[in-house]
Amino acid sequence: MRPILFIAIMAILLAGCSETDGRVPESRDSVTAAPIEASGMLANGLESPGGTPGAAIQLRETAAPLPEETPYLYIQRLETDDGGDKVVQVRANADMDRNSVEQAINKSLVKSKEEQLNYNLDWISSTFLQIRFHLVSEDKIFSFAFDLDDAKTVSGGYFSNDDNPQRNQVTVQYEGIEPRLTLKKWPKGESKFVPAWRTGWIKPIRSADKNTIDSYLFYDKEEHQLYKPANGEVLKLRSPAEPPAGYDNDYGYKDMFSDRFYNGYTYMVSGNKTLYKANTTGRQALSKLRSFKRPVYGMSSSPDGKKIAVLMASDEYLGPDADLIVLNDKGQTIFSRSRAVYLSHSDGFLFMYPIEWQDNRRIILPAGTGPDNPLGKLVFDLTNKSSVPLKDERVTKQMIADLFAHEKMKEGYEDYYLIAGAQWSPDSRYAAYQTSGKRIWVYDRKDRSITFAGAGTLLGWLPDNELLWASGKELVYTY
Repeated sequence: MRPILFIAIMAILLAGCSETDGRVPESRDSVTAAPIEASGMLANGLESPGGTPGAAIQLRETAAPLPEETPYLYIQRLETDDGGDKVVQVRANADMDRNSVEQAINKSLVKSKEEQLNYNLDWISSTFLQIRFHLVSEDKIFSFAFDLDDAKTVSGGYFSNDDNPQRNQVTVQYEGIEPRLTLKKWPKGESKFVPAWRTGWIKPIRSADKNTIDSYLFYDKEEHQLYKPANGEVLKLRSPAEPPAGYDNDYGYKDMFSDRFYNGYTYMVSGNKTLYKANTTGRQALSKLRSFKRPVYGMSSSPDGKKIAVLMASDEYLGPDADLIVLNDKGQTIFSRSRAVYLSHSDGFLFMYPIEWQDNRRIILPAGTGPDNPLGKLVFDLTNKSSVPLKDERVTKQMIADLFAHEKMKEGYEDYYLIAGAQWSPDSRYAAYQTSGKRIWVYDRKDRSITFAGAGTLLGWLPDNELLWASGKELVYTY
């Protein structure tokens, strides 16, 4: 009897724990919201969740009260339905208050341009919601974003989390599924996009004469594309036909080019181990200059093309320390310093460290970010062998406070990488920055406003105040 009784009990339990098969469930209850016309700033900090213990704990008078589970939203992405609408699925560990969900969307929703965007709330259950967004126009350059921090449980608790203010954010783009570059004239110009290349790594390239970024290198496994937005010119760069033994970096690529291209040549590291001088015309011949005993984390060449700075892993286990080695154009060492750079990360990962030359004698090295070094960079002077934090008079305490307030970062939880990654417009009025949810914002120094620009990977500004970013096959971004 006991085996039969056990099987019967298990059958009852399993029947109550069934899951969906992954298909979009049919709606049981649908609420249609009015068209959304205006975009707004994200909500400020919210109060902590509340609630009372459930009735079940009152079955025994001597039982201690059980703590209520923290309200949590599980935001899942569902790309596009058959009608072209964008669908976002939201699950919760507590019953959601329906009115608060709609109010949260209306309050936080921002758009890259003023287009009519409608949405439906399809309630599958009190803990499972599908939000269907419909763009009325056929504009293919459009993005929007919202968050559900103001959504509540039916008992009044908030789903927001002060320690992780980005977990309820959703960003959606309508630009299709093929890789592309978006160029947007700022602040009120039109947007346009051009086809791009699939890649996991896009590197800005500086002009040797003006020391400004004028090209972008799209890495690939065998052939890389150097794109110049000013005239649409594309230079194809091939990997070595017989690459030396080496390592793949964290992006999955073996090649690393300098951040400067000169008249007919540049420098590259193949296998993250062997340094070459690369001819960029004709047959693109390679001249070997040096091999390194440990993997290379980063590499840059001086504006005059006569010196190369390399960051090499300090240890065999690929830890956070890196040695600085400065070479002449023949590959000979002219300066070195052990453990010159430290960037915190787990051992065993070949991350790329940013490095660049400020001029022909000063090198900008990466460093940890914080209140004393918000840009996360050190300027190392080869003449006196000393370094100081990089300063930028445009990055004021007011700007830092405005960005942290906009991103709802509490004191003690500020992310200074937000500041370090900001890109300034040529007129120095606007600073574009990107959050972890692929949202691109533009800060106006004059009126301290912050405007949603679009979704993707921020690249920077072109000389005529055009903002440039790349988008891939992603359609819905969640934290």
